[in-house]
Formats: sequence, C-alpha cells, structure tokens
Amino acid sequence: CMKVLREDFKVSEISLSGEVAKLRNPFSPKINFCPPRWDPDRGGYVLMTVSKRGYSTYDAANQIANSLGIDAKAVGYSGLKDAYATTVQQMTVAWSRIPPRFKLGSTLHQRLTSVCQALRHGLTTGSIRIGDLEIVDRPLNLRASSSGGNAFELTVRDLPNPPTSDEDSLKHLCRRVN
Repeated sequence: CMKVLREDFKVSEISLSGEVAKLRNPFSPKINFCPPRWDPDRGGYVLMTVSKRGYSTYDAANQIANSLGIDAKAVGYSGLKDAYATTVQQMTVAWSRIPPRFKLGSTLHQRLTSVCQALRHGLTTGSIRIGDLEIVDRPLNLRASSSGGNAFELTVRDLPNPPTSDEDSLKHLCRRVN
C-alpha cells in the first residue's frame, strides 16, 4: 500500500542551486538573512521555508496571508505541493506588503523576529510551520521557474511476500506501479 499516512509521502522542493528545502529553525530568522546593501524602503522579499502536513500550497499561502493580514495573492511560491503529504517548500512575501505593526524593532533581525512571532500567533494549526526567514531580492513565482524540482520520499507498506534485497524491492515496486 502506498500513501496510507500523510507521512508516507514526503515532498521537498529543490532550489535552483540544488539545495533540498528543509525547515531548520522553526519560527525564527536565518543567521545570514540579508543581501548586501539591502534597503527596507526599496523593497525586497521575505523568503520563508514552510513545512506542512495535510495542507495544499494554496491553503498554506492563505493561512500565512491571514496571519499577516494581507491578500493571499501576495504570497509567492514556485510549485504546488500535494495536500495528502508532508511537504517542505519556500514561499515569499514582499517586505512592503507586511503591515508595519509586524515589523517591530530597530534592527532587521528584530523585525524579522517580529514577523516570525506574528506568523506563529496566526498559524494556529501545528500542521503548518514556517522558519528560516531571510531577505531576498526576487519573489518566488509559479510561472518563472523559481524551483529546481522536487525530491520525493515514499513509504510502501504491507508488501505481500516482501523482497529480500533493496534491488528486489525496487523491481517488485516497479512491477506493482506499472
């Protein structure tokens, strides 16, 4: 059986640089989170890693938008992920679209921490977590190939006559899928 549990199907987005998305620091900014000479008055985007279980990309974008009091169309992403899965992907929000009440503090780190707290407070479900916030120059865009693809992990359960080696397992699975 495949996809019995949401944890049986895992999808992680791959960046254009080949890095597989992984939520390292839930509800916190990254250590290196700002491009050189970034000017908050001129723009930029908050890039966040989003880990979700049982939520589609649209649902997660809506939850993030609601947490910040903005329109869901302001949340950018480069690919749609399955709701019946555990997924990790990146999303962006224009810095200018985030209300000033969420950008508290005198340093960028304090402001991003404030945005993280707003998201933590607004994301009432434990099934969506964000973190690793940083500032980037460009948004993620579904139409503009902002992703290098996806990495998949699939758990197969209850195989009749379980194969004895990894190679036999793969052959057996391929026969069952075809």
